[in-house]
Amino acid sequence: MEGFAAIVTHHKTGTVWMQQTFRQIAAKLRVRFIHVHKGDVVPPDELVAPIIFFERGGKLREYRHLRGDPRLKIIHLIRDPRDVVISSMHYHCTSQEDWLHRPSERLGGRTYQAEINALRTSRARYVFEMDNRAATTIRTMLRWLDGGWSNSIECKYEDLIGDVEMILFTEAVTHLGFFGQELEICRKAFWKHSLFGRRADGKALKGHIRSGAARQWANIFDKPLAEEFARRFDGALTRLGYETDNSWIEALPDLRPELDVLQ
Repeated sequence: MEGFAAIVTHHKTGTVWMQQTFRQIAAKLRVRFIHVHKGDVVPPDELVAPIIFFERGGKLREYRHLRGDPRLKIIHLIRDPRDVVISSMHYHCTSQEDWLHRPSERLGGRTYQAEINALRTSRARYVFEMDNRAATTIRTMLRWLDGGWSNSIECKYEDLIGDVEMILFTEAVTHLGFFGQELEICRKAFWKHSLFGRRADGKALKGHIRSGAARQWANIFDKPLAEEFARRFDGALTRLGYETDNSWIEALPDLRPELDVLQ
């Protein structure tokens, strides 16, 4: 690797997985690893290739001077927005992340976790996510598509979690500029931190992950919940390449009573 490689993720789209993977790659190859944070930006004159940038939520804009630089290659990790809603809801109900326990003026002084747990049904909690953190994630994924970054390819989380042969991942890291023996180091890191790699190695999955399965929404959404989603995010699924229209709603059951069980 001789240039700049950037891995762009979003909340609940495999962020921890990719961060662990590429941090290990950087360590093995002795390549500088920059976890991009707003307000913690490395000055342009200190950016000497090779560098691996890892960022979540579009903060690569802090390095806008690299836009158009042919040495910069990017993979953008996306996830089905419907599964983002599901994963976010369950994670936010129990996670110990600091921001979930910080009083919010917008929520009347309550914390995000207290607010979502105060809702009595899963349906209400999913709708809450659609109006809050999951909405932010979905809109940020869409905004990236309009960002004008060249040399960027999209990788679907759903494809990567089933990439046992590591074919797609190898294509992605080749795009990023890794070559030769570096590719084997990349594959080993990917395997080690993947769900299937941990299972094969007999290691316990970390509590950060409830379920990495694709298409969870098909077994959880009913028509009313899907319509709530479609009203808020019309066109999101087609733009991200998950649907061609809204016909997916018609395949869902009219009602899933379990969504309305009091908790």
